[in-house]
Amino acid sequence: MAVTINDLLKLTPFRGARILAGADHLHKVIKGVSTADNPASDEDQYFSNTNYFILSSFYFVGKSVPDMQQYLQTYFDTGVACLCLIDEYISELPDEIVNLCNENHFPVIMVDKHVPYADMIFGIMQAIIFDQQNYVLENKLSALISGHLDELQRSKILHEINPQLKSHITAIYCLPDTPPQTHSALFGTINRDITMSALEYKEGFLFLVSYKDGSAGAEQKKIDYVIETINRYMQDCVIGVSSSNSLLDCGNAISQAITAVNSHSIKNSSVIYYNNLGIVRLLKLFSGHKELDQFYSDILGPILEFDQKTNQSNLFETMDCFIQNGRDFRKTAKALFLHENTIRYRVSKVQELVAPKCSSDDFLEDLSIAIKIYKLRKAEKMV
Repeated sequence: MAVTINDLLKLTPFRGARILAGADHLHKVIKGVSTADNPASDEDQYFSNTNYFILSSFYFVGKSVPDMQQYLQTYFDTGVACLCLIDEYISELPDEIVNLCNENHFPVIMVDKHVPYADMIFGIMQAIIFDQQNYVLENKLSALISGHLDELQRSKILHEINPQLKSHITAIYCLPDTPPQTHSALFGTINRDITMSALEYKEGFLFLVSYKDGSAGAEQKKIDYVIETINRYMQDCVIGVSSSNSLLDCGNAISQAITAVNSHSIKNSSVIYYNNLGIVRLLKLFSGHKELDQFYSDILGPILEFDQKTNQSNLFETMDCFIQNGRDFRKTAKALFLHENTIRYRVSKVQELVAPKCSSDDFLEDLSIAIKIYKLRKAEKMV
């Protein structure tokens, strides 16, 4: 989690800003903001901090290319992330300066002179502080999921997240296909109910839905409301829903919701309930067990190794799609935009690779389980 120049360009004060140089490096991280409206000096290196966003009117350099070069060199040397110019004294940069900035991967943007410095500084600092708070919260959520905290520690974190959470909880994890422009409206809608919390976690959004014990109807009503609200604000996303857990087992609920999301290709649905995952739930119980790891290695190891060596065979992707499509060659070929004979060849090749470790009768069943383990591992890496 980090605030980038791209993130800042979405803030109100920077809407309409022009990118003068370094357009390919707007992913740079911003850690602070400062102003600079004085001629360059030897002391500037002490005030130019790495990853800072600098605001300047450039009035002191006029149109002097050498002065601009001297001024910018200080920022190149000290690792400043970006220069934001106000279009009061200059409206464009000389070509020599644009080329110099591009060569040094240094973004320069320009905003309207009527945008107050205070609004820009406030917006940047607010974004940085919010990001830092999210970082701390993400670490606390990860600690909950780890299962290494005692009851008192878990209770303290949950109270910090939301003191109004009830005795039982369901976690809902939403993973959008593409990052939304903003999620403030979605979060605002969910957080109107003080017994629920909307949070950022990893690449997605986490919703904690709490209720009193024995209120199954109220629980499902809340879950449906959250899912409907998510779909209203985000068009393309996968939603995972945990089983009902006691509040102190919130970490387990979050882990279940993430596992459900990462089982999307197993269950062909945009909303996946952990309770409907079948064998994946059993595999999760044995995660990290020596025998499970050996089974995974025996079946998928040769396939993944073959894919890595050939670089174009895509045996794993083909078999995953083949199993999802009910082992139908025609449907798989259509889904992958390949000829049916290509699918038959690849299935035959996979059977040849794993033959020493399983019988032909069990081949596809074993492979299906191994792929589920693969996706379960992927989910575990997220938590």
